[in-house]
Amino acid sequence: MKKTDKLTIIIPTYERIEFFEEAYLSVLNQTIVPKIMVIDNGSKHNEFNHIITKYSYNDVKYIKNKENIGMFANWNKGIKLSTTEFFMILGDDDKLENTYVERFLKAEEENKLDIYYTNFMCLVRNKKINNKEKLKILKKEKGKKLLELAAKDGMTFPIISSCIRKSKFKEFYAKSHGSNDWLWIYSKTENLNIYGDEMIGLLYRRHLKNDSLINTLYTRYSKIAIYYIIYIKLLKNKKYIYAYLAYLRGFLEYCIMNTSSNFLIAEKYNLKNRSIYYRIIKKGYVKNFPFMLKLYKYKIIIFFNKTFKRYKGV
Repeated sequence: MKKTDKLTIIIPTYERIEFFEEAYLSVLNQTIVPKIMVIDNGSKHNEFNHIITKYSYNDVKYIKNKENIGMFANWNKGIKLSTTEFFMILGDDDKLENTYVERFLKAEEENKLDIYYTNFMCLVRNKKINNKEKLKILKKEKGKKLLELAAKDGMTFPIISSCIRKSKFKEFYAKSHGSNDWLWIYSKTENLNIYGDEMIGLLYRRHLKNDSLINTLYTRYSKIAIYYIIYIKLLKNKKYIYAYLAYLRGFLEYCIMNTSSNFLIAEKYNLKNRSIYYRIIKKGYVKNFPFMLKLYKYKIIIFFNKTFKRYKGV
């Protein structure tokens, strides 16, 4: 068995046992096996440890929290405890293709990269389905290119299939739940070296207990704020058209959510937790509504001129 001490694959988990063994074996069966960490967020059972013990692999660390500390706080704890140059967060319901680590090591050796990611496919009832979202693969770019792609195609960057250099990472925002992985990607990685691999490196499982499905409401609310962050950054980079597109995406998301009681539920949750998302939305989209509403009354070019004059040099 070939091994590497350059990468730790962290599998955070809590209660859900159905798919864990498949996820764990997808790491154990890599052509080059990395260090493995399973971090249990205070489950009431010990099934995860039983599965790990069954396969008798020595280079795995199992950690169980005394209580549930929240999903992203659990991720942060695993990252902090890892000792390798790179880490990856693998969902306990996802599966890696068996050459993922080998391809990462080759890319890392040939390129000075801080983040490595691959394309992925969805796994629905054990059937592979092409990912419906547009995923632009950047062979080798600075992170600021991701801002333009998010404005143009929406937020699609796959943290789920990414290896990240630990020295370039601080922590995921964990005060409230939302798209906290995208918050980090689109606000902290402008100057990092991003490398994308076109191969399918991961199978992303969609099912009724999927975390992103359960937390859709909070995810959509947080995306509004992240689009505003992207907007401000693109303005600073003088990418005005992309900045406008980013603002418009967030604005439309805000309007769509605001037509239902779901928005109030998400807003109350974020207000209670004093989240960064609530503050950004209140100071960003709500404050600047008059400018965006002009889109419906005047020609787009007039809107452009007034918006850019106001924000020039921000």
